[in-house]
Amino acid sequence: LNVPIAFFNGGWSGTGSNAWRESANDSTATPFNFFTMPRGMPYGNLRAALHFYVAQFGVRAVLWHQGETDNVQEVNRDTYGNNLKIVITKSREHSGKSNLAWVISKASRFKGFQIINSRTWQPVIDAQNDVIGINGNTQPNYTAQVFEGPITDGLVGPNIRTSDSIHFVGNGHRILAGVWNQRLNTAFFTNSTPYLPIPPPTLTGDCNGVSNLLITVSNTYSSPNW
Repeated sequence: LNVPIAFFNGGWSGTGSNAWRESANDSTATPFNFFTMPRGMPYGNLRAALHFYVAQFGVRAVLWHQGETDNVQEVNRDTYGNNLKIVITKSREHSGKSNLAWVISKASRFKGFQIINSRTWQPVIDAQNDVIGINGNTQPNYTAQVFEGPITDGLVGPNIRTSDSIHFVGNGHRILAGVWNQRLNTAFFTNSTPYLPIPPPTLTGDCNGVSNLLITVSNTYSSPNW
């Protein structure tokens, strides 16, 4: 695209879709995922990025890679899909960008203290497909302006992930970046809605010929408060 690209990390390790939904709905919520989350987390980091950085830098999309914790919790298809749809909707409400694009990775692989062998979880994959629209736009959790990300569950092996079969390592990062790059293609850039930065307001001072300083602010704010 011949422009610099910035990635702002809004992720939080070990979090399920329930925690994201709860904290998106209530900024004072303290969801429990293996441990009690700090207030407003995990969604709080994404919300902060949408409030502060998007205004300064603009935004192309939210890239979502999550689903492993919902595997171990055996979350069903409808619950996961509804959770994700709510988080997407809230991100658009909080940012004021009704067409904010999301790109959803198909991710569910988990191996840990409750699952002996590495496994995937089809209800999560089905729900992610529902939200994207792969299963049709009549699905109740279908969400517009959501794009298909890479399928990552098949990326396994000691040179790709750590021994927990969850976290990518070494050359696995390059492989993961490559499959993401394939999905951020011409069709995505053609059909997604980019949002430009919001210019900061300009303050102007006028002494009005005497000792009083009159400050005015640019842009069309209905009622500036000082």
